[in-house]
This record gives sequence, structure tokens and C-alpha cells, in this order.
Amino acid sequence: MSTKGKLLLNQSILLLVLCTSIFSDNLKAQIINKNIEFNLTLNQEFWRHLIWLQYYETSISTTFDLKNEKKLKIDGSAFWVNGQSIANNIQGISNIEADRGFEILESWIQYESNSTFSIKFGIVNLNAQFDHIDAADFFINPSQGIGPDLSNTGLYGPSIFPYTSLGVEVNFVKKNWKFTSGIFDSNSRITRKLYPESNYKLNFDEGVIIISEYITKKENIGLTFGSWLSTHKNSGKYQIGSPPIAFGIGLNKFSAGIYTHFYSNHDNNEWYIRIGFSNSDTELISKYLGGGIIYKLEDTSSFGASFGSAGFSNLYKSIFDYRVQNSKYPFEHVIELSFRTIESRFRTQPNLQYIINAKGYKNRNLLFYGIRVTIEI
Repeated sequence: MSTKGKLLLNQSILLLVLCTSIFSDNLKAQIINKNIEFNLTLNQEFWRHLIWLQYYETSISTTFDLKNEKKLKIDGSAFWVNGQSIANNIQGISNIEADRGFEILESWIQYESNSTFSIKFGIVNLNAQFDHIDAADFFINPSQGIGPDLSNTGLYGPSIFPYTSLGVEVNFVKKNWKFTSGIFDSNSRITRKLYPESNYKLNFDEGVIIISEYITKKENIGLTFGSWLSTHKNSGKYQIGSPPIAFGIGLNKFSAGIYTHFYSNHDNNEWYIRIGFSNSDTELISKYLGGGIIYKLEDTSSFGASFGSAGFSNLYKSIFDYRVQNSKYPFEHVIELSFRTIESRFRTQPNLQYIINAKGYKNRNLLFYGIRVTIEI
């Protein structure tokens, strides 16, 4: 985007904030009295062989009540992570594994009209809305939070933790259904150390990701359909076999995929199933099947079990054929067992994960065990 275009974009955002402030009712009193939320979350994880993961996140948000039941919400969050890695597998072990450093996670402004329509713009975590299952937040394995068929797309993944980017998101909500669509700038960096770039800069050189999702619910049953299109490109700067291949790329091609969720929640148990497919010639993971079940005990502690099976694509096989050529079923499977103590601002979560055919190596099975300690302020 040109300098003139960026200046016009910034001016438009400021104008939107100014206009909504003018039409706000009793704006100052609402901000002071009840509409500012501040949160601080601290996660500490200890895994076998004394691997220690640290993750700290702070967030602040405020909501302005406008006229005619309209609202304006501003939200921001940032995090610091120590950058350790646990396992050498496709699906990962912990959803707080990332490169070491400090980063803005989200910083956006959202306009909402009568609780039926909203539009959001800024640095947006795509996974906060898309391909997200509330019950799956219980688990620690990353592929339960977002399917690897989607989380690996683009040069360096879509706009999700830890590398979020600018995006626009539109929501339509009715009584029993919700439709959401968004467009996000593709990430153009590999790590903070190797190729750092600010996530608040627009750069369409590496393409965009367009995604839509439809959700319908009836009583305790829910169903989700999602689809996405990625226009990521591989320029001469990123050749096959260079570091970005760990995240999945194709050569100057479009990539696309679909996914679906089926889930249910009751008083003392929840379960879900997720299925996803992506372009086998442009992504490392072309199919995924996952699911989980959580049982709530009488003292409000919870126990859960999940599985995730990631199928390697034609692209992966062509590059790493020596890993999967002898495997009749070239999948990596992860089974997770987890127990969370009483829900409160302080909780512990012992965790056990077993990996089968890690990264496509036949019979390379790994066992990981650890504990997460979370404090919310």
C-alpha cells in the first residue's frame, strides 16, 4: 500500500472514532463506571526434561454505548513468550509454543448495530472467530484450537497466534444462526529473529486469506461450516526447502480449504468433532480429523480426552518422501488426556500426550507429560 493510501486509512479510522464518540450517550460516565475491562493472564508450563514454557498476556477493552442500541468496542492485547519448543512434530504439543519475544496479539475497533450486525477492523486474531470450538479451549494441543489444515496455510500461517496481522471481519447474527466473513493480510515473516516485520503494516505482496463461516445452533447441538481461500505466493526470496517450508507453501498458487464442526454441550459433559480438507498441492496438511470430550466433575474440576489425526499432503510427500514412503497410512496422530482443577483465577492442568508417527516417521511414537499453571488477574 502506498504512503498516501496508508495516510487515508489512518484518517478514516480516526474519523470513525470521532463520529461514534459524538453520538455516544453519557460517554465519560460509562467509561469510568463500568465499561473498561483489564485482564492479565500468566501461564507456566513444565514438561518432561525440565522444559519450561512461560506465557504472559495482558488485555484491555472498553465498550461505548451509542444511540439506537448501537455499540462501539475497542480492544487490545499483547503477550510475551519465552520461546521454548517441546516436540519435533507437525501438530505441536502446547498452544503457547512460539518464538521468544513480545508482540501485539490484537488491536481492533468494532462497530455493532442492534446485536445483529458488526464490523471489526485492526490487528485481528482470525482464530478468535474462525475455526474455533469453545469446548476445545480446554485442551493444550494446538490442533484442537485450530485445525492444522488451516493453521499452516500461507507462507507463515494465517493471522493467528503468535503472528497476527491486519484484517476486516463482518458478522451477521440471528436467533439460531451466525454468518461471519473476513479478509486478512498474509504474514510476511518467518520468525522475529530471521525476518521480523510489524503486524500493523499492510503488505499484500504475499497475498491475503479470505474466510467465511456459518454456524447454526439448536438447543444443545451446534454445526459449523467454513471455507477459506489463500492467495499466498512463493517469490524467489523463499525457495522450496528454505525455512518457510516448515509452515507449508506452494509455488505461486492459490490454496483453498473447507472445514466443519459438530458439537454438543450438556450440564456435565461436552464433545465435538472437526473435519478439514485443504489443497494437497499447496499445503503440508491436506486433511484432518479431530475431536474431544470433556466431563465436568461434581467439584467443577474437569477431565478431557482428545485426538487429532493430520494427513500429509502431496506437497509434503514430494519433499519429505523418505519419511512417509514406507507408511501405508501417512498420518500423524496425537492423543491427549488432561485434567483441570476447580475453575478459578488460579488453576492447574496436568497433561499427557502421545504422538504416533511423529512428522511422518513410521513407528516414531513419543510420550510427553507436563503441567500447566494458570493465574488470571
